[in-house]
Amino acid sequence: MRKMGSLAVAIAAFGLLLCAPDAQAQNNVADVWIVTPAADVGQGFEAALRDHMQWRTEAGDPWQWNVYSVETGSRVGTYAIRSSGHSWADFDAYDAGFGPEGGMRVAASFGPMIESVEHQIVVADTARTRMPADFSEINIIQVVTWNLRPGQDFNAAVDHYLEVIEENDLPMYYTFESVASGMEGGPSVMAAFFYRNWAEMGDPNEAFNEALEARYGDELQEVAQQFAATYRSMDTWVVRARRDLSMGGM
Repeated sequence: MRKMGSLAVAIAAFGLLLCAPDAQAQNNVADVWIVTPAADVGQGFEAALRDHMQWRTEAGDPWQWNVYSVETGSRVGTYAIRSSGHSWADFDAYDAGFGPEGGMRVAASFGPMIESVEHQIVVADTARTRMPADFSEINIIQVVTWNLRPGQDFNAAVDHYLEVIEENDLPMYYTFESVASGMEGGPSVMAAFFYRNWAEMGDPNEAFNEALEARYGDELQEVAQQFAATYRSMDTWVVRARRDLSMGGM
């Protein structure tokens, strides 16, 4: 599997949870908690989080929670805890069922070890999702968030790049999501790009660059400028899949 990083690098040069989302549009909502441990807790936080996930498994939590440690970027040192593949109605059922018990358990167990928490609800764009055949091989995920400019068509602009991947059947994998709740600064789009390891992330994808040149030729710079005009700011971070901390090993 080659890297999706070429797309991110290419777009950035032109001025661009987390487990696999459900393929059905009605089950494309994810609940994401970004947790910052207190500075003085050390490895105790991970030990407490691991115990908590074991409790959730044994207590019959109907949601699967996966954990990712943030390795680079502005969120380094934090943890993303995510459950995906839900409908909006699932949130009502969870709030009326296991959710409150789980929340109280967090507060009683490792809650005192937490410095801050950010909560987001995101919706996967199933039309702009291309998943690897075996997600269990994915260990490194690059997350890019764009804060959008009003009145610009982000989807049409990014499709110039995604269509090249599809048309050439390139082994590059990603999912795009809109942030429905919890993102400051206005409407945003978030994308995850999937790799087996760091080497894949740093491996230039010449096939993608060649396909872009073949498709757009002299118009490539204009395509890049159109994309850059759709967003006001961009944030990038890399997370590692932490199966050792997740429910059921992810």
